Amino acid sequence: MEKSKCNNNGLIRMVIINLINRFSTGNNIAAILLGAAIVIAKSIFYMKYSVGHTVNIFESYILNFSSNRHIIFVIVPTLLLFIDAPFIDDYTFVSVYRIKRKKWFYSNYLYIVLRALLYNIFLLLASMIPLVSVGYIENRWSQTFLCMMYGYNDRIDKYNLAVPLKELADLSPLKTVVLTVILFSLYIVFFAEVIFSINMLCKRKYLGTIMACLIYLLTTLIDGQAFRSSDIVKKYSLIRNAILPLGYCPELSDYKFSILYMILLNYIVYIFASTLYPFADFEESNNEN
Repeated sequence: MEKSKCNNNGLIRMVIINLINRFSTGNNIAAILLGAAIVIAKSIFYMKYSVGHTVNIFESYILNFSSNRHIIFVIVPTLLLFIDAPFIDDYTFVSVYRIKRKKWFYSNYLYIVLRALLYNIFLLLASMIPLVSVGYIENRWSQTFLCMMYGYNDRIDKYNLAVPLKELADLSPLKTVVLTVILFSLYIVFFAEVIFSINMLCKRKYLGTIMACLIYLLTTLIDGQAFRSSDIVKKYSLIRNAILPLGYCPELSDYKFSILYMILLNYIVYIFASTLYPFADFEESNNEN
């Protein structure tokens, strides 16, 4: 019992140490700055589009996920968060010695999930900053957002915005934001798991990132080509299940399916990675020591 408790404490300590140590890494700072710049720019465009009318401060965050064209700008900085997976450094050998490889593997997975969730919350908060002076915090859509849902106009393109789905009107802003954060976090974790799994066995860390980018491009292209004609692609599309404001269900009533589907995909990659961690290459850590 004492040994198990000690190992659990070591696992939690490892997660905390990873969060602290990797906060100041170049890729993490780049992801924070780039992500903040993208969502803040979107908020400024939305503020200009609203022409002084009050808006819900949650709405700008949702607009970042309203088209494939806009989503790619959010995906890029999130991938930067995990290009250094599997997070091997001069502390790794000490950690593995203390909590063993299995606990090291679990701690890194917990770190990935927590980091993805915290990053999404950061993007949400950053997107609110420009709208504080012209926005409100209530659980109802603004007239500006509702008008965008039900009527396209040239000013939407002028300010590089996207027309939100009409079906979002059936959901409250708060529910939409919470579901978007959850689903997009699962989406990030999926790609982070791919990077983590491949990089565990490779000395060249960029291979995992390349594979994650290829999966993203392939699934996006398949979705774009087959969405209008294939119900199967529509239902099991990775990106449309992960990005609620894109949505594939006419009434968006299948978000529970989307959450379970994304959890299943993450679990499959987790099982794959769990067979690889005994062979993780710690040579880089050894060289640094």
